Amino acid sequence: MIRTIYFISIIGIIGCNSESSKAKVFPVTFLTDSLVNDGGKNFTKIYIIHGYNNNTNLDSIAIDDMCRQDKTKSKKILRYNLKYYKLSKKTNLNYLYKWPKTLDRYSESADKIAQFTWRSYDSDFMTRIDYMNSGKSTNPILINCN
Repeated sequence: MIRTIYFISIIGIIGCNSESSKAKVFPVTFLTDSLVNDGGKNFTKIYIIHGYNNNTNLDSIAIDDMCRQDKTKSKKILRYNLKYYKLSKKTNLNYLYKWPKTLDRYSESADKIAQFTWRSYDSDFMTRIDYMNSGKSTNPILINCN
């Protein structure tokens, strides 16, 4: 009887964890930045990830974002930077809205997960810098929007 209750408890915990382990991505639209130089734009989009863990597929999230971009506007853009931060006490929409400088002063070093960069001269690929893994850069990631 005790084994049955223990087994059901373990299955319940695993089931709850698998449901809640799905990461949710929130854009920080009020901190999106664009800079015009050399006849084109450098565009930075910032995201906060709620429920981030090592199984979160950031590559897939970033590729989906790049595939949703308006291709007519993309021709005028030289570089897209997609920055991802984990949700924390200071890195959340409410806190950053009140104190936007927190992103540079705190979140960059404490909660930044990764940054993806797409360049117009190499438009089929983007690079990733993984800040959760000592700032290591990865091999180029193919952007397949099919």
